[in-house]
Amino acid sequence: MIAIANNAMTTSRLDVFQIFLQDEDGQNILSIDDGSLRQALTIDIVNTSGKEIELQSIDGQPSLSNYHFCISFRPGTLLSSQDEDKTITLKETGEGWQMKPQGNTFYVLSTSPESTVINPGKRITLTLENIGAAPAGGSRGTRVEIKYDHLQYQGSTETISGNRLQYLNIVNQRGKKQIPLYVGFLGSNTILNDGTENELTLTIQSLPHHNASLTVLDSPEITSIGTTRWDGNIAKFIQEKLPNFGEAIKEIKQDPKISKASKRFFDLLKTSKDSKDSLQEFKEKSGKLNLKDTDKETILSILINNLGVVTQKDLNAILARLNELLYSTKPTAQELARINRKTKEIIQASENLKVIEHELNPHVSLSLKGLDQENTLDQAAKFTIYFDVVSKDSNPKNWALVDHTDADDVQVLIENRQDKWIFGGKEEQGITPRWSFICKQGWALKKDEREEILRLKINNLKTQLLAGYANLYVHYENIPGYWDGYITVPIHKGPLVYREKTVDSNKIGCVGIGTDEPQAKLHVKSSSGKDIAKFSSASGDAYILIESGSSDEAYLRLQNTTTGKNAWMVGMDDDEQFKIAYGSGTDITAGNSKITVTQAGDTAISGNLSVTSGKVGIGIASGTEQLKVKGDTAITGNLSVDTGSFGIDNKGEQWNLQVDSDGNLRFNANDLVDGSTRMIINDDNGNVGIGTNDPGTNKLKVQGDTEIAGELKVDGIIRSNVFRPSTTNDWEIALNGEHLEIREPEEDGKVWARFNDDSSLHLIGTPNLIVDGTLKIGNTVITENDLKTLKKFVDSELKVRIQSPQGYYIDNYANRNGGGDSARSIEFRSDKAPGTSLKLKIIG
Repeated sequence: MIAIANNAMTTSRLDVFQIFLQDEDGQNILSIDDGSLRQALTIDIVNTSGKEIELQSIDGQPSLSNYHFCISFRPGTLLSSQDEDKTITLKETGEGWQMKPQGNTFYVLSTSPESTVINPGKRITLTLENIGAAPAGGSRGTRVEIKYDHLQYQGSTETISGNRLQYLNIVNQRGKKQIPLYVGFLGSNTILNDGTENELTLTIQSLPHHNASLTVLDSPEITSIGTTRWDGNIAKFIQEKLPNFGEAIKEIKQDPKISKASKRFFDLLKTSKDSKDSLQEFKEKSGKLNLKDTDKETILSILINNLGVVTQKDLNAILARLNELLYSTKPTAQELARINRKTKEIIQASENLKVIEHELNPHVSLSLKGLDQENTLDQAAKFTIYFDVVSKDSNPKNWALVDHTDADDVQVLIENRQDKWIFGGKEEQGITPRWSFICKQGWALKKDEREEILRLKINNLKTQLLAGYANLYVHYENIPGYWDGYITVPIHKGPLVYREKTVDSNKIGCVGIGTDEPQAKLHVKSSSGKDIAKFSSASGDAYILIESGSSDEAYLRLQNTTTGKNAWMVGMDDDEQFKIAYGSGTDITAGNSKITVTQAGDTAISGNLSVTSGKVGIGIASGTEQLKVKGDTAITGNLSVDTGSFGIDNKGEQWNLQVDSDGNLRFNANDLVDGSTRMIINDDNGNVGIGTNDPGTNKLKVQGDTEIAGELKVDGIIRSNVFRPSTTNDWEIALNGEHLEIREPEEDGKVWARFNDDSSLHLIGTPNLIVDGTLKIGNTVITENDLKTLKKFVDSELKVRIQSPQGYYIDNYANRNGGGDSARSIEFRSDKAPGTSLKLKIIG
């Protein structure tokens, strides 16, 4: 990434030039070194005026008043050298340029005999060679002033002059380049790109030393293991350490089992030998081969097998060099494991080999300088965090993390090791913010253990840029024994994130859409509007929406757009009631509610309820019945039972109401479905039978004993075998054959009166006949005297004389037949019949 700062210009022509100040890698970096790096710094001057710019011809030497371009550094920025071979020079281009240094300023003049013209969009490139940064002050930032003068637009006599200030990073490149640091995220590295606030946890850790098993020749004359200094020349290495390398190359090319990538590596190795490439040059070239792990194993095995007989100290150094050839960066644990497996295979193939432990890619112990060690801010160890930022006005890019408006809201805070670090401030470099953290208390890190150096929490990270990977950069500087540099950490922008959550001491993976902190296996959160999730058919006409309404509503919307705007909605309204609604409303509250369930469990149904299968329980679990209800039930309106029976159960006592196959209504006992019939109502005539299934033609027919407490009023005839009151000393009226008797059950069923079928009434025994009121026989009132007279007649105390022309006689006999019985008789002559009247006269 190239960062450019154009912050000042003394001329009003802001659009004349755009200037790039960068190293060989295209970065605005100048390295601190001991003079051996021989760096180059390139100044690209691009004509952005839209016109042709001409460099005026100038005689004489470059000086303060005689230059086309002037590059000026701040005092103490550049490394001073007394060695002429290491003085800063201007790279020859063949275009006729001359440069003269004066302190920290370099004046550049075009010496071409012909006028030099810079066309619109074209550039002039000036390269300063053998340049380096002074170590005093450590890694830091500085500004370089670039002036231009004695320029004019072609065809114009007006002189163009001005200046630009360019930002330049001063970094340390002394010591080893590969630093044993790990930078990554604790947890997921994904963030949402829908504008949601995201949070990431960044950790910076030290890496321990790694040992790898290497093979050596077991030679009796060797007594110790040493090291051989190697000057980094690849040609010398091959010639001295691989005497049979040429023959090995021929065999390798003919072996069909060796991959093409491995063969290309050996071709490159031979080419580098012939061209005398340095190790760094060879590693850069071989790094482009993209060797696979299996290729690296093959190459290492071939080189080991072709070493010949060497001493242990030479072999020790050779194998270290081989590892450097194969790995441009520090080998991973998997790569080390593969090396071990390969060396074991080599050992098994030879009896003269044994295994020793060798430190692979040894590095200097990592230590950090802090402010407590009398270091200045520019000398203490420092980490700087930044990321790719894009302008809000430009087209969205997937390579950038955020746009510049959202970048200002990001916060980076220390979460762990606050005792070792302080916040060094936030600064803007162009549109990119940079957060720095400075070591306040230095310490030496453990050599053989992984140790966390710093943990940072990145908050309020919002982006709406295109999905894809973007880079976060961790720049490190002032770490003794190592170059300054940076480590790139990818961040994935997308519509969903993955996080781990601890539930009951168990970690579960959660996916979040619209939320950076998912609380379930899948957690979807709407950032704006009410639509949370949508599931549609292939055509898109039918779909299911998960929505949040205007208030606290949450519901499902099921809709088919081909049939209209109406939809079914199922969920919770803003009163926290469960609803099933149908209609064209914008939310579930506006819909036509069909079923509503309150928080208390009350349920309201609008419309008909039909259960076609299964069982229903209300107030109780469903049973074998279609509907089972426990509790008070009120029905306003009609209750219709189509088939079957209507059962009632109270503490095990069961009844049911049933319409039988003949249409009669039955009241059954001892079962909820069938049972014993206790009463039946005939559907044809309404006749009621109790204790009988056939009331016949009777309005009420009772089979069995019947007790009536109170009055019995009947318009019509009562028929019964026995009428009996339900009291003690009771009487009963019962049929005996064809006679109706009045009995006293307590007197062994004694009969006191009997009505015979001849309509006669018999008073049996000695009952008293007491009449309160008038006694009439027919229309004749019978008085007390009449009864006395009748008694005398009965007692034979009466004499009767009948005079009648018809010829009948009445005699009164006493003690007839000598039995003491009295007899009264009326005799008629045989030739005479009684008249229409009979008069009796009682005498005496």
